[in-house]
Amino acid sequence: MNTKRVFRAPILFGQRRNAMLLDPDWFSVPLQALSSYAGGVLEAHANRLLEDLPPLRYRRRVEDAVRSRLASGAVTMAGVARQLGTSRQTLYRQLKQEGTTFERLLDRVRRDDATHLLRQGTSVADTAHRLGFSDRSAFSRAFKRWTGRSPRSER
Repeated sequence: MNTKRVFRAPILFGQRRNAMLLDPDWFSVPLQALSSYAGGVLEAHANRLLEDLPPLRYRRRVEDAVRSRLASGAVTMAGVARQLGTSRQTLYRQLKQEGTTFERLLDRVRRDDATHLLRQGTSVADTAHRLGFSDRSAFSRAFKRWTGRSPRSER
């Protein structure tokens, strides 16, 4: 199937977020009633698809907690564990089961968010602050370690 033909818009894969921009006029189009048979078939199919999905990974919850603490600079394993209502040891064990560590996860979240912010035109200094770096030079060194490029080249 040609997704560009169906959606009549460019499709970008590997992005940080999944989104679709809809024309507001589409919301005024009246919907036809769905037959109970068709509704039942679709609901059964949706339930089968939901059963096949992997469970929400613990790592995603940790990433969200890390993101919420970045600007404060107070991103510690103990603090994130407390925010999630668990112990530091449980957090360590769960991440280890998923093949990562807190430090790697923190680094990846910062790298992904830094790239996103810089591509949006956010200044290097503001990006460094939002990601909880002590100063711009510490952020620049980290960014160069992650990508091999300077933050300015990403903008």
